[in-house]
Amino acid sequence: CNPHNPIGKVLTLAEEQRLCELAERYDVRIFNDEIHAPFVFEGRHIPYPTISEAAARQSMTATSASKSFNIPGTKCAQVLLTNPADREMWAERAEWSEHQTATIGAIATTTAYNEGDPWFQDALSYVRRNLGLFDEQMRTRFSGVGYIRPRGTYIAWLDFGPLGIDDPAAYFLKKAKVALTDGRSCGRAGAGCARVNMAMPYPLLVDCLNRMHDALQADGLL
Repeated sequence: CNPHNPIGKVLTLAEEQRLCELAERYDVRIFNDEIHAPFVFEGRHIPYPTISEAAARQSMTATSASKSFNIPGTKCAQVLLTNPADREMWAERAEWSEHQTATIGAIATTTAYNEGDPWFQDALSYVRRNLGLFDEQMRTRFSGVGYIRPRGTYIAWLDFGPLGIDDPAAYFLKKAKVALTDGRSCGRAGAGCARVNMAMPYPLLVDCLNRMHDALQADGLL
């Protein structure tokens, strides 16, 4: 998953080459999720199948315009096949998958890819501004919370374990009326963590951070 949801990591070329080496060694396939590819703030996104012939043979890549252009639910994801055997398999068996594509999704997706770059660049600048605010708040008022600045996506992964909060999603919903994603939905390692979507109106993000800070301060946790 590159950029990674929920931690916002953007893989380097060296890291992708290492993955390729491991996949070759153990003869495994890679399902490559690049749905957040346009949202990169540090470094650059390198599509995995482009790094070598081996990587192209190992992998199939999924993407969509849904994240970049805010059209989720329109039902038109894309699978990019770079292994000839996969293309043959798809031609034989994928009829029903393709039939599930919605007409409105196909129209929205082709319009986004062909004409939507000016809109996306504005959206990217807006999210970058939100990330700047979020990052500053995490380094100052929320310095007791575990946080690493995301290099990509519009997601932040926060660890409230240092504050002794086992279920931050429930805590902030009850005490601050702010809805976050329970980190445990991303696996057992997410206990005590929460996933935050920063792609919202800037004033609303300011309000959410203020509410969260006030709740923690009222309980003497900051």
